[in-house]
Amino acid sequence: MRDESPDPGRRRLLRAALALAGAASVSGLAGCAQDVRPALSAQDSDDVARVEAYLNRLGAFEARFEQVWPDGGESTGTAFFLAPDRLRLVYDPPTRMVMVAAAGKLVLHNYANEFVTRVGLSGNPLGLLLRKPVTLSGAITVTSVQRAPGVVALSLARTDNPAQGLLTLTFADSPLLLTGIEMVDAAGHDTRLRFSSQRRPDALDPSLFDTATA
Repeated sequence: MRDESPDPGRRRLLRAALALAGAASVSGLAGCAQDVRPALSAQDSDDVARVEAYLNRLGAFEARFEQVWPDGGESTGTAFFLAPDRLRLVYDPPTRMVMVAAAGKLVLHNYANEFVTRVGLSGNPLGLLLRKPVTLSGAITVTSVQRAPGVVALSLARTDNPAQGLLTLTFADSPLLLTGIEMVDAAGHDTRLRFSSQRRPDALDPSLFDTATA
């Protein structure tokens, strides 16, 4: 990992950004490490297949978001998702940050002090989502499927190294609509990202997801 900022506070903010999530608890992450291949029911398997198909055909997705950081702080902004493998978060003032995740990289640019942090996606839970195509089997294990009236949530881990983190995706159901990305990273940092005012534009400018210019 290369951090272009020596500021400890900035590194703390990076850890929070990489921890985009948290419906599962840290204890849930430990349980995932012990038993990463749970038995899924027929209904679970059907929901996994539906979510996989949804993510692979989603295309352009734009929404407002609310984010809760691991320290309890909150931010808002606009999310741009060119599914399945490109994500951009533009934070509202006073945060003044942009995060771009694409092509196996995550770049976090703090415009308040011009610090830029770059990391790879292969070692953190956000990389479980930003894959093309999305395949919720093999290298990725669905550790749980949770349902409530009108809601379905899937928790994901890397099959060969579940201790790297746990990612939970939450959807409104019938039809499916992405409403949250929740994650616990390897250090137990817990962040929650919730979407609202979702829309499906015909297209998004690919330059929004250029990690070289984020």
